[in-house]
Amino acid sequence: MIEGHFRDGHPRVALEIGEESVSFLIDTGFWGDMALPQDLAQRLCGRPNGVRIRRLADGRRIRVPTHEFELGWQGKDRLTEVLALGDEPLIGTALLEGNDLHVEVGEGGRVLIEPR
Repeated sequence: MIEGHFRDGHPRVALEIGEESVSFLIDTGFWGDMALPQDLAQRLCGRPNGVRIRRLADGRRIRVPTHEFELGWQGKDRLTEVLALGDEPLIGTALLEGNDLHVEVGEGGRVLIEPR
């Protein structure tokens, strides 16, 4: 089980990426594993290993560098794709697949990600 809090209008959890704890916003509108700002993605994951074309919410298509790394997720190692994108770390629905997400909506509310 992964626990976090509802803060600044969004559900958030912290994950250990290498030696760092990174606070992620849970974005149910993002289909992907996770996104990190480009500088953070390079620092934590090394050089990009590819590029994907992604469609943004406004309909634009952009080329996004991708990284892969083994994430400790729910007690297991999971090969995770990281998009180098945006200004805030995001967890998307692809990473949440097979889990239940419980959110107490309201400042300070509890956030739980539990395996099904």
